[in-house]
Amino acid sequence: MSKTFTLFALAALVVSDALLKSYIKDFFEPSVTAILFSSSLIILLLASIWLLQHLKVHEQDSFEATNASKAEILIVAGLLLAGISLRFWRLDSLYDGLWFDEAYKGLDAILIREKGETPIFLNWNVPREPLVAYLIAAFSHFAGYTIFSIRAVEAFAGSLTLLFFYLFVRTIFHRHVALLSLFLLVFSKYHLIFSRFGFRVNLILLFQSAALFLLAKAFQSNRRKWLYFIFAGILLGTGFYTYIAYRIFPVVILLFLMDPGVKGKVKKNWKPLVAGVGFCALIIAPLVLFFAQNPGSFTYRMNQVAVWSQGDESAVLQTAKSAVRSVAMFTYQGDPRQRHDVNREPALSPFTTAFFILGCLLAARNLKRNYALFLISYLLIALLPGILSIDTPHFPRSLGTLLPALILSAMGMISAYRVIAAGSVRAAKLLAIVVLMGVSFTGINDALFRYSYLLDTPYRFSSGMSRVETDAAKLVNQLGNRCRIYLSPQLFFHASVEFLTYPDSKQELFTPQTAFNKDGVAVVLLVTRDRDLWWLRDDDGKNYFHWWTKERNLRVDEIRVLAGTTYPLDGSAPQTDNSLLELLKERYPAGKILEPGPFTVFLVEGISHR
Repeated sequence: MSKTFTLFALAALVVSDALLKSYIKDFFEPSVTAILFSSSLIILLLASIWLLQHLKVHEQDSFEATNASKAEILIVAGLLLAGISLRFWRLDSLYDGLWFDEAYKGLDAILIREKGETPIFLNWNVPREPLVAYLIAAFSHFAGYTIFSIRAVEAFAGSLTLLFFYLFVRTIFHRHVALLSLFLLVFSKYHLIFSRFGFRVNLILLFQSAALFLLAKAFQSNRRKWLYFIFAGILLGTGFYTYIAYRIFPVVILLFLMDPGVKGKVKKNWKPLVAGVGFCALIIAPLVLFFAQNPGSFTYRMNQVAVWSQGDESAVLQTAKSAVRSVAMFTYQGDPRQRHDVNREPALSPFTTAFFILGCLLAARNLKRNYALFLISYLLIALLPGILSIDTPHFPRSLGTLLPALILSAMGMISAYRVIAAGSVRAAKLLAIVVLMGVSFTGINDALFRYSYLLDTPYRFSSGMSRVETDAAKLVNQLGNRCRIYLSPQLFFHASVEFLTYPDSKQELFTPQTAFNKDGVAVVLLVTRDRDLWWLRDDDGKNYFHWWTKERNLRVDEIRVLAGTTYPLDGSAPQTDNSLLELLKERYPAGKILEPGPFTVFLVEGISHR
């Protein structure tokens, strides 16, 4: 009877979890949604309580590690090949445009490679860690200053993460858990998106998985333990140069050392462990010294995005709401930003979410087993950067949760298979086939095809992925050294054009202090996403372009509008808008300012804020 009820509880968990999804609820009327939500939540709670009481792991069902076989090695090789292919396929051309955050990483790389900068911490623009800029500088030696050179760093890091993640899980768990965890990461929408986008955040998963693997391997090794501990310390320290959310990762390492599967070995290996800590300290010493001299840089971004920095509600209430949204991102509703997610859908595949819940219940029921408490703690600790910041759920700040979430999902899948196989092996195998096919399909379809489509117009402009900017860069590059190129500093949005034109046109940003060269022909590229066009206002204090031309008695020979189409944020049909062109012609007609010194104005228009 107990097995029958467990099977029913498992089915109820899967169904109720599915009905709670935001994209399922959208199909129903509000009145129906309320009833559906309430009943599904009750069923989910009851099913979880039953499973929590009856999901005890027995010795014969253990997840303990065993030796690898040839078949396992072949499967791993196949999954790694698939994962690498998915992360590099059409990396620079699947969707047009270069997000300005990506472009700034490239501009940082130019400063490092061309200007001799060697920053410990990037203290310009928004203060941030520098490792990705050094890596892009290295990749640009082979791929040039291109979109590929920026994104290839993350794709390469994502590919290496696959290997280290498998090795770590394989070191502490059974091959079934390791293989299934690797499979889930290969086809993870969450990981694919950030492995193909030029955000530095993806580097944290590489250094987390590599440090954990080397540390776990060190405790199992006899001959090379010193080497493993030292390299674990080096990689642990290097991770601090990747992304701000990594700063909490040492707590995860401490929890790993306190786990029952490791704790008994710490005392026997204290000397190499201390050596590893020493190398870690040496790696982070320059960063610590920098923060000691510039304390504001350490806290600037944290203060800027702290959950209690906005709103009138109490810090406790805001934090509680943020925690609920962050926890729910795995199964019910994801990141609202188009460049981070697809339609606010959960971080995990719909074929995975119920098993993630099951895996959490399984770990909670067996906390005394090796690594169960560690996985739950790892997940919760890695959630903190997201919980304590605004705009949750925020996938990049919570990316560190992906590894423990997938391990727990794999454990949930294996437990479900065992429960069903006890009654019918054929049914269990059928379920496994459906789930694996569903995970692979949704991962590829969401991360590659739906994601790239949703970044297209009109959504591309709201995400900053404008093909107009790439067209402008191509046009300027065709002019080459025949002209002097000047770019308007429009908030952050000039960065993409600045990076993409750098190799062929050593352009400058123009400001009221810019010294204009009257010799030859100059091209001024006005980059904007602001409907109000602050740089064209009558106030000379805010009108860079007007002030710049008036003070130098320069003549506008020609005005070309590269993009005159407005893409409203509400998703309605784009409308042709000639008002910008008319405004420019009215204010700066050819020959109005008679002093010779011809130059051309290109207007790159972005989104409408109507």
